[in-house]
Amino acid sequence: MHHHSVLSLSLALSLAGCFDPGSTLVVTEENGSTGGPSSGSGGPTGSPADASTSTSPGSGPTTAPNPESTSGPESSTGPDSSPDTTDDSADPTTGGDSDDTSGGADDTSSSSGQPDSDSDACVQDCAGIACGVDPVCNLECPEQCSGSAECAEDQTYCGIRLGYPDFLGSDGEVVGDIMFGHRVTVPFGTTLKAIGVLAGGAGAEVQMAVYTDVGGPQTRLRQTGEVVLASGSNEIAVPDTDLPAGDYWIMLHTEGLTLLGRTLPGDNDYEFAYVFATYPPDGSESFPLTMTGDQIVADHRYNLFIVVED
Repeated sequence: MHHHSVLSLSLALSLAGCFDPGSTLVVTEENGSTGGPSSGSGGPTGSPADASTSTSPGSGPTTAPNPESTSGPESSTGPDSSPDTTDDSADPTTGGDSDDTSGGADDTSSSSGQPDSDSDACVQDCAGIACGVDPVCNLECPEQCSGSAECAEDQTYCGIRLGYPDFLGSDGEVVGDIMFGHRVTVPFGTTLKAIGVLAGGAGAEVQMAVYTDVGGPQTRLRQTGEVVLASGSNEIAVPDTDLPAGDYWIMLHTEGLTLLGRTLPGDNDYEFAYVFATYPPDGSESFPLTMTGDQIVADHRYNLFIVVED
């Protein structure tokens, strides 16, 4: 009875073009349902839900490929053996949505945490600086000294040295307890910043001053404190003092024997004012407010000078 049913049904399906006579059609009497061919990899053998778990005997269930796996091509028992569960919008390198820019290539923040080149630009701070470079960027400030003027050490002004700041060719000893100096012309109204001398070696203590000129040193305008000279140029700062254009006297008072720069031997036909005066005790002013008893003679020129603001 069963063989006849199988043969008749097979013959009917074969004549209808729906069945391959070389395959076996299984018929169950319980529910009359049919299964697919026992072998082959043609079309689907059931609904997509069945295809995701039914494979040939001995193999495990087919699973959707891991989108993060890059070890090789996907394997499958058939073109439709498993539904495609890959999300086209997923980024396989991050597992996130490709539209997410929080960690992707569109993120322009620096991974090192360093600012971009625009924010690296140094902002100069030239406040209170008249010349030289700023302390922040180490770049020149817009205002700079011109001509023979030089930037002061504290960068608050451009200074010009008037008198005899350059080495005159020789060194000469000056005895102690004498005030002496030279006349200097200031060609423009300016501000006195410092009084200087060029020493041939470390010497005794000195004080310096600037006087008005009335046929010789007359009225003291400014004097320094006590200074022990160092070899080379010594510039002693003084409080700002207005100097109208005109002639002035630069004076120096020595405590003891001092080696100073001066003209060569025999080159001694220069105006020279002096007066012998005991060097004062420590802390006392060396120069009188009004100079008296001085004499003007011809002698060597010494490296005395003043520094004024340009």
